[in-house]
Amino acid sequence: MEKYQLLVVDDNVALLNALVRLLRSPDYIIHRASSASQGWEILAKQHGEIDLVISDNQMPGERGVDFLKSVKHHYPDTLRIMVTGNSSVRDVEICVNECEVYRFFTKPWDPDTLRETVREGLRFKSIADAEYGRKPSIRATDPVRSLEKHYPGITQVDRDSQGYVVLSSRFPTRVPIK
Repeated sequence: MEKYQLLVVDDNVALLNALVRLLRSPDYIIHRASSASQGWEILAKQHGEIDLVISDNQMPGERGVDFLKSVKHHYPDTLRIMVTGNSSVRDVEICVNECEVYRFFTKPWDPDTLRETVREGLRFKSIADAEYGRKPSIRATDPVRSLEKHYPGITQVDRDSQGYVVLSSRFPTRVPIK
């Protein structure tokens, strides 16, 4: 099975690095962002393949609650966790009711609880994705992705100037593709 992709967003670089170290696992690819705007760049670059987003709330620019609310809207199958040092009751209410966060943590967090919550959330997501035919089960068995992973470039198609597929430069045969 492919690795889970996590995105960790916190403007405090020391805490961002601590979260990344805490979650380091051979089962995860962890992306880090020090702002919501960097988080959006990573989400766009990964084409919706991020399985879990962990975000701080109090960040310059876009706040974590607004970021996670938009993540829910654009990537509804991505799990969301809020980790924050200070929040109002209203922020917690928004996280639960509008962002539909999987869990809400206050800083300082308990490392074992946070690590286990991420594992548990990803297990839950895998079951839900398999049940509804969404990505991890599909991603893990996608034959084209698997071929490209093991044989880079195999899915690339060379065409000549008229649009014909070039099967080999050694055998310049033209095959019309309709």
